[in-house]
Amino acid sequence: MKMNGLCLCAIVFAATAGDAGAHGSRHDQIDAITRSMERDGRTSILMLRRSELHRKHRDWSAALADHHDAARLDPGNREIDLARARLAVDRALLGDALVALNRYLAAMPLSEVALALRADIYDRTGRPTDAATDYAA
Repeated sequence: MKMNGLCLCAIVFAATAGDAGAHGSRHDQIDAITRSMERDGRTSILMLRRSELHRKHRDWSAALADHHDAARLDPGNREIDLARARLAVDRALLGDALVALNRYLAAMPLSEVALALRADIYDRTGRPTDAATDYAA
């Protein structure tokens, strides 16, 4: 099933927004998604939801594995690039984050989330003019 980027972003955000709180621990959420995949099949959407939980839990290797599997399942899913960029930022791999964001923005040039993230990276790497351009966009 194909979804547009905005819809998928909303799903990923809604599934992972805020702390675990009333929805259980991140481990419980990861386990629930894993059980859902075992029951209903693996999709790139579920892989991205789980990767985001792994990222927030700072389990980089599990998040990377889910990105790889999501890309294998749906190579055209640009949201994987945004997820990769977020993970790279968390790992302080800002060059890798920019590569993923530029790839994502080539397909989704009006993404406010991606433009803001790239602007933040530009700020952190001493590129204020580039940052201002992205913030203005």
